[in-house]
Amino acid sequence: MNVRRILVFTLVLWLATALAAFPFGFVEGFLRATGHAKPWWIPFGQGIAVPVAAAAVIAALAKRQSERTWEHAWAVAAFTLLLTLPLNVVVMGQPVTQWVGGAVVLLVVVVPIGVLIGGLLQTPNGT
Repeated sequence: MNVRRILVFTLVLWLATALAAFPFGFVEGFLRATGHAKPWWIPFGQGIAVPVAAAAVIAALAKRQSERTWEHAWAVAAFTLLLTLPLNVVVMGQPVTQWVGGAVVLLVVVVPIGVLIGGLLQTPNGT
């Protein structure tokens, strides 16, 4: 297994999902600070943007990793979850059930879709 690639894509996945979620959290925080209600589209938009960003990262990994692609994708997902548990749940106070829901979406939906898309994007020589 390519450990360096796994670690790099773990950090890229974490960064991509954080950047995808940031605008929605920023808008929500701004609206709350100004006394406005949270619009209905904030959780919906974030619920779409974050998995799409994660699938794009997993697809990029799968496009570059022609051997043992699934194992690499699962390893990236597992390391990302290990990285986000203490950060999101302990430090930022995210409910554990919400984190578990995100983990299930990542493992059951995002990784398979990302690997399949990345496999379709592979060139015959695997680069």
